[in-house]
Amino acid sequence: MPATQPHDQRVLAARAREQVLGRLRLVLERDGALAAAVVMTAADELGCSPRSVRRWLTSGPPGGRVAAPCVIDDELYAAYVRWHANAAAVWRELAAAGSPAISLRSLQRAFVRELRPAERAAARLGEPGLRAHGLYVQWEAGHRNEVWQGDHKQLDVLLIAAPGRRPARPWSTIFLDACSRAIMGWAISLRPSSAEVLAALREAMLPDPLGGPLAGIPERLRIDHGLEFCAHAVRDAALALDIDFSLATAYAPHEKGKIERLHLTLVNTLLRGLPCYTGGRRAANGRLQDAGEPLTLVDFVGRFAAWVREYNEREHSALGRRTPLGVFTADPTPMRTISAADARALLAARKTVQIRRFGVRHQNRWFTSPELCELVGEEAQIAFAPHDQRSVEVYWRDEWICTAAGQDTLSEADQRELIEARSEHARELRKRQRTAARRARTRLAPLTDTDRVPVELPAAPPDERDRPAGSERALRAGARTDLLLEHTGPPRARNGKSDGQTLP
Repeated sequence: MPATQPHDQRVLAARAREQVLGRLRLVLERDGALAAAVVMTAADELGCSPRSVRRWLTSGPPGGRVAAPCVIDDELYAAYVRWHANAAAVWRELAAAGSPAISLRSLQRAFVRELRPAERAAARLGEPGLRAHGLYVQWEAGHRNEVWQGDHKQLDVLLIAAPGRRPARPWSTIFLDACSRAIMGWAISLRPSSAEVLAALREAMLPDPLGGPLAGIPERLRIDHGLEFCAHAVRDAALALDIDFSLATAYAPHEKGKIERLHLTLVNTLLRGLPCYTGGRRAANGRLQDAGEPLTLVDFVGRFAAWVREYNEREHSALGRRTPLGVFTADPTPMRTISAADARALLAARKTVQIRRFGVRHQNRWFTSPELCELVGEEAQIAFAPHDQRSVEVYWRDEWICTAAGQDTLSEADQRELIEARSEHARELRKRQRTAARRARTRLAPLTDTDRVPVELPAAPPDERDRPAGSERALRAGARTDLLLEHTGPPRARNGKSDGQTLP
C-alpha cells in the first residue's frame, strides 16, 4: 500500500491559488487598491487572466474552499479488491453502511491518485494484470543458434482438411532463432503432438533443399511445459544432439516474448487477409460476415510457406531495419550441422505398423518400396513428417530399411522395379523351399526280423537325385506287383473280364 500523499494536480493548484489570493488581499487592505502590475504578476503566476484574479478577489475561487483529499486506507483497499476495482460498488457499500458523506467522483479520484496502475490492474484482473505492469529485463541472444524459442498456436482461420469433413482451426508449431528472429522450422496440423514438434525441428536443422542458409543445431531450446514439447521422443532427440532444455515458467508468455510477437505478426500479415478468418466481423446471429469459401489444408500450407519466406526476407525494426535472413547469414558463429540420415533417425515421429501385401498403411494411404517384398507380415516402425505425405521411413528391428513412397506417386519404372523385386523374391523363396524339402527326405535301410533298429542310408547320388520325374514314374509302372503272379483270383482279360481259367 503506497504512502497517502496528495498528488492531485487540482488540489495543488487550488492551494497555490489560495496563497496568491491571500497575499493580494493583504496588499489590498494595506493600500486600498491593487496596481495593475501587481495583478498582472499574480495572473502570470497562476496561469490565468488578470480579470480572473480580480473576480476571485471579490467572489472567491470556483467551488469555494478546497476540501481535504480522501485517504485510501486498508479497509477501502480491501473493498476495492473485493469489488474487482469497481469504485461505484465501493461507494454504494459505504453509503449503505452510513459512512461519512463523500462523493463518488472524489472516491474515484482518490483510487486513481493513491493506487499504482499495477495495484488497480491486480484488483481488476488478478495475476495477469500484475504481470502486465511488471518490470522485466529484456534479454538478447549473443549469436545465431544460441537459443531457439518454440511454441504452438491455434490459428484463427477455418480450413477443410479433407472432403466431407467440417472446417476446423489448424495449429502451427514454430521454432524461432532468438538472435536473428528468423523462422527456422515450422509444421501445420489439426492437432499438435510430438510428431509436429519433431517435424518442425527436423525442418529447422536441415538445410533448405533450395540452398537456403537457415540450418544448424541450437544450443538451447526455450519451450513451455506442453506435453508435446516434453514428450520422451523430443527429449531423447535433444539429448542425442546435446541440446539443453529450458522450460519457461507456466503462464508466463513474456519469457518467450519474441515468438509471442511473431504470432501477432502472423495474425496481422497473413490470417486477417484469408477467407474464414474467425477474428473478423460478425453478424447479429454470431456468424462471420463475408467469410467466403474456406481454404483446404494443402492450399493453406502453401500460403504459409510463402509467408515464412517473405517474413525472413523483410526488414525488422528490432534488428536495425535489417532482415532476419541477413542477420543470420552475416553472423560468423560456426554452426553445428546434422546429416540427413541422423535427422531421419532422430527427428521424425514413429509408430508401429504391419507390412502387408500393399506395403504399409499411414493416414489412409499405402506406401511401398521394393525392399518391403521380403518383410510382408512383419511388424515394423515408420517415421513420418505430419505435413509431408510423399514418403515414410521404414525401420525393422531398429534398422533403417527403405524410404517408402506413396503408391499413387509411383512412376511406371518404379512399378516395374517393384514387380521385378516381388518376382525375384518369389523365385528365391521357391528355390529355398525345394532345397529344404530335399534335405528333409531321409532313406532308411529295410527292416528284418533280426534287425529292427532303423538305419539311415547315405543320400542318393546326384544322378539319382536329379533324375527327371518322368523316369521315376516309368520305374514305378514297371515294378508292378501283379507280375509276381501271387494272386489266386482268375486272370482278367484286357477288357476287364475273366477268361474262366484258373492257375494250378
